[in-house]
Amino acid sequence: MRAEDNVDRHCEDPAKPETRQSSQSVEDSSLITRNDIMEIMKTFKIVTFVPVKDAEKVRMAMGDAGAGVLGNYTHASFSTKGVGRFLPGEGAHPAIGEVGKLEKVEEERIEVICQKEKVKAVVAAIKKAHPYEEIPLEIYGLLNGK
Repeated sequence: MRAEDNVDRHCEDPAKPETRQSSQSVEDSSLITRNDIMEIMKTFKIVTFVPVKDAEKVRMAMGDAGAGVLGNYTHASFSTKGVGRFLPGEGAHPAIGEVGKLEKVEEERIEVICQKEKVKAVVAAIKKAHPYEEIPLEIYGLLNGK
């Protein structure tokens, strides 16, 4: 089955009123139109976690690579602080901590919006600026490109 066929089976067609369902439940997949699905691939949210001391360097690298563009603004991001934990295993080369010892690090979660054509450049910039051997990275498609 093609992906488009699956979208057609599970989403309403806004051009056909008879396919609309009256339920307004958030869980109701009929609230997502085929056009919504197609928009997912235009805008992304990119998230990484970085030691607080390296956060500004990584955030700037992400913005310089084209992330965080909102209208006439660039380098837009959102951050929250927390504690990251990890246990480096045999063969690891941790930037912080020691092999075999549980480590806790004050980290910042950095979130940015990114257009599809900039995702690869932003990921490359994160990898270049980030101090960790294994970089935590999350990429989400956004509905309606917003």
